[in-house]
Amino acid sequence: MRAETEKKIRRFVELPDGWNYGEGIAPSQVVRDNAIRLNQIVLDWGFFATDAFPGTGGEVDLTVYHDEHCFEFIFDPDGRVTFCHEENEKEVEYTEGLSLSEATDKIRRLAPVMLVSCEELG
Repeated sequence: MRAETEKKIRRFVELPDGWNYGEGIAPSQVVRDNAIRLNQIVLDWGFFATDAFPGTGGEVDLTVYHDEHCFEFIFDPDGRVTFCHEENEKEVEYTEGLSLSEATDKIRRLAPVMLVSCEELG
C-alpha cells in the first residue's frame, strides 16, 4: 500500500490549474513531501491502509485507516496540518494548525494502543 499511496501523492503536483471542474491548484512540492513523509512513518509503525486525495486549494489529505478508526491529516499550503480522528464515523478529535512534528506526535501516541489491541485479538 505504501507504493500506491505514495505514487498517488506524487502525481498530485502534476494536476493542472482548474483540475476540478474549473477550480483547483496542484499542491506544492513541500506539501507533497510532507504527506509522503507522514505516509512512510505510519506504515513503518505498522498501519497498513492509507489513501490520499488532493484538495482544490493545494492541500493533500492523507487518510490512515485502522479497523473502525480513521485518521485524517490535511496538509495545507501554509505548512500547517489539520488532524481529525474518527471512530465508527464519529469525531473523536479535531485539531487545526499543527506542525508536521505535532501531527506526527498525534498518530505516534495512538499507534501503540491501536496496534497492540489488534495483536491481542489475533
